[in-house]
Formats: sequence, structure tokens, C-alpha cells
Amino acid sequence: MKKDVAIVGGGIIGLMTAWQLAQRTNLSIALFEREECGAGATGAAIGGLIPYSFSRSQGVAEVQRQSIQKYPTIAEELRVLTGIDCGYTRAGRIHVFTSDGQRDNAHKDVECSDGWQKMLPAFHKFDGEPEVVIGEFGGLQCDLTAFVKITLLIEALKKACQLAGVEVCEQTPITDLVEICAQAEQVVVATGCWTQALIPDCEVRPVKGQALKLKLPKQIFTRMVRQNEVYLVPYADGTVLVGSTSEPEAGFDITPTAEARNVLFGKACQMVPALAQAEVVDHWAGLRPRGGKRQPLIKRIDGQTLMAAGHHKIGLCLAPSVADAVVQDISSIF
Repeated sequence: MKKDVAIVGGGIIGLMTAWQLAQRTNLSIALFEREECGAGATGAAIGGLIPYSFSRSQGVAEVQRQSIQKYPTIAEELRVLTGIDCGYTRAGRIHVFTSDGQRDNAHKDVECSDGWQKMLPAFHKFDGEPEVVIGEFGGLQCDLTAFVKITLLIEALKKACQLAGVEVCEQTPITDLVEICAQAEQVVVATGCWTQALIPDCEVRPVKGQALKLKLPKQIFTRMVRQNEVYLVPYADGTVLVGSTSEPEAGFDITPTAEARNVLFGKACQMVPALAQAEVVDHWAGLRPRGGKRQPLIKRIDGQTLMAAGHHKIGLCLAPSVADAVVQDISSIF
């Protein structure tokens, strides 16, 4: 039977959109995923919900900050609906500076943050976070930063979609846009790096990112930690996720490399020296979809097809707001 809406792609954008559309309309919906839900960029993410610079007050930056503040409500709704706790934790973040320039630029960001952030002096020691090393350039504390457990979030969203009546079709690759358009009145393409296969002229390209999972006997710090472009996400069981590299030249290759493993582990130990005793229990790579001009692409292709792709490193953060935009667009048609 022909559906009202077909969503192609079972990552965070597709799942969040399908769930919100099912919650807020009476439309019949099918979601198609070529592997298992969350198998692409979403499953490779480390789960950070990190706000853009507060000094950037317009455009994607503002939408991103608003979007991550929807997660506490989303996490609780999913827990009530599905019984799955996705591990949302607003633990905050310590950003360790490595230059005078980073420190100087941060002052304006703190001033614009409505109290969410504060500067940290050189060699600052945190109560309860003695393992985190803040050096001669100081750092920044952001209390809006949070994280989720990606596998549990995907599991909860998939179950919530099914409970709301969405037909979730895994192991179902869609290779022909004309064919899927014949099966639904409206089609949402949320296929990340693989969007060009359905929409050849779209400006979405893969950017490889590698990450590590470390394990200690117990948790030794509770806040996320950032230094330059590497982040640490700590969990209560002693697990620490470390991410990530950025390799636009790698194409669709997702082979983990020894070089990246060594770089990530070394940078993790710079931030938290005690991690030198941690065991590396996993090392993986994923592909982030980067849009043209590094901007997300949420636009109409034609009267039947809507594209939501190109979210690069912020797909997890933007998902609630992207879903809202797609729901508004689809609802205006029916």
C-alpha cells in the first residue's frame, strides 16, 4: 500500500524525523535503511552534544544551540515511551586551551553565553576532576555541554517509531529515487554520505573520522574534555570515548589506521595523563556527510522530494531542529 511519507535513511536524522512526524500527524510512514538503523555516521559518533560558539548569534550556530537544549525532554519522552534510558547527561565540558589566541578568542564567547560558560585560569585544578590537566593557557568551562549513549538513543528512537506506527524496514537499500517516489506521496532523503547516489547533483561528501574506546577500572573524571579538535567522553563504568580525526581525503574508506590510533591515544593522555593506563578496547571509523560550503542541506528537490543531509559533525546536535523543519514542511502539504 502506498505510504503518505517514505523516509530514506535510518540514522539520527531519519529516525528523529520519522518519530516526530508520527507523533504529530496521522500520516502513514515508512522508513528504509540499507543496513541497520544507526549503522552510518550516527553509530560512529561519540555522542557529544556540544554547543557552537555563543558569539555566533545567527544561522546554523543559533539553531544548533537551541536544538541541543531539546534533548532533556526528548530523552525523558523516549524513556517513558520505550523504557530505554539513552543516557542523556549534562555533565559539562572543560576546554583546555593550547595558545594565547584560543584564550583571547574565548573571552567574547563567555560574555555571550548567558552564564553557561566561564574562563578557567592557567593550571586550574577542579574539585572532583584532579586528573584533568589545564596548562599555561588556561581553559573554559561550559555547563551546557552534554552527551548521550548513541547505541541506546538509536534503539529508543527505533522502538518509539515502531510504537507510533512507523514501518521500519532495515536491510532495505533504496537505489532509485523514482522507484521510492512511486511508493509514497512524499519522500525525505536522509542518507548522509550516500545522498549523491539518489540525488546526483547534491553537494554532500564523506569526511572520515576515527575514534577510540578506552577502559579503566573506574571513572576518573566526569566532564567532557576538549583540546583542539579531540574530545573525551567519560562514562560511569570507566569507559572513555576519544574522538576524532577529520580526513576528507579518505573518500569512502572506513579502515581504522595505526597512525590515527596513536595520535588519538596520545592526545587523550595529554588531557588526562592517567589514561596512559587505559586499555584500548575498540577503534573504529565512520563517514560524516559534509555539505557544500560546510552547511547542512535541508531543501526541496521537487514537489515530492525533500533532502535533509550534509550535517557533518553536528547531525546529532541538529536532529531535533531538522525534524521540526521537516515535519512543518510535510504537514503543510497534507
